[in-house]
Amino acid sequence: MIADDPTVHSYAWTEDEYGPLAGGAAVALVRGKSPLEALEILGADKEVGPAPADEVREWAAAQDYREYGTALEAELLGDWTLVVELNGFRATDIALLRRLSKGGEALVVYNNVNALMLFRYARDGRILRDFDPLLDPSDEATDRLLEEQGITFPGDNDELHPLPGVYLLAERLTGIPLRAANLTDASGRIAVGIRP
Repeated sequence: MIADDPTVHSYAWTEDEYGPLAGGAAVALVRGKSPLEALEILGADKEVGPAPADEVREWAAAQDYREYGTALEAELLGDWTLVVELNGFRATDIALLRRLSKGGEALVVYNNVNALMLFRYARDGRILRDFDPLLDPSDEATDRLLEEQGITFPGDNDELHPLPGVYLLAERLTGIPLRAANLTDASGRIAVGIRP
């Protein structure tokens, strides 16, 4: 990450052990698809919805942990559709991400409780960047996006804190600054209930 960049400090919430990412999440931003279109692509096998996200979260919370369900939520932020799947990973599927990006762009940031992480970025059906920000082996000269300039993974001085840098990269690519409330506040958002 960029230690002296004040923007990166606005992503300190990504490291909060009680924050919205603590249980894991897939957070996607999609340009060129409406919230309903994004949910149709990612949640074709839905069991509930589309419905208000709060209702679908209640359905997910009522599911047995052995066959858990989760809310796949979407809302419009500027020209981008934000897709939030707390404790899920649907948007990480490469085929689905390619479909989301057809005619536009899509990116996903994923982390789980076992320290698995990834960042994927696609434009018009083509994956342009795919890496694990915790173990980034990318060649600085050939693999990285221009928007990554100055961001180090997994963090400054080999510290294992890649999430602030990854969310900064997402902001640079989309112009959308995400905050914890974007993940926790489901009001006004639509959702479908799926079993990951």
